[in-house]
Amino acid sequence: MQKGSSMLNIVLLSCGHALNDFYNNFLPVLLPVLIVKFDFSLAISGLLVMVLSITANLMQPFFGYYFDRHNMGRVLLFAIPLGGVIICSVGYLTEQYMVFFMLALLGITVSSFHPLASSIIGKITDDESRGKSMSYFV
Repeated sequence: MQKGSSMLNIVLLSCGHALNDFYNNFLPVLLPVLIVKFDFSLAISGLLVMVLSITANLMQPFFGYYFDRHNMGRVLLFAIPLGGVIICSVGYLTEQYMVFFMLALLGITVSSFHPLASSIIGKITDDESRGKSMSYFV
């Protein structure tokens, strides 16, 4: 993508952002099913939310730092589909520890997408429309 790209690129990145956040926010919907299936206590359910939150939110600065120093734009091609596969596979898991592992992987896909996509928005837009483009993305 080049600077001054069409609005289509911004729309595509914004739709990817919506999907990425959708996967991240799907855990509360799955919790009642997971509690019954794995006999999780409320404390363990809270730990599931914590694992996803830590990997999805606290890892973003580290990914941003790394992606700023390396050309890793292709990660975007894998982050969104991988997040979808991970959240869909949670229903097929049979071991409790795998639920934690898969949710940690989901958090990593979510946290890798955000800094990279927002930096691409900044790179493909002109100076005068950067704020508007970022507001569409957010």
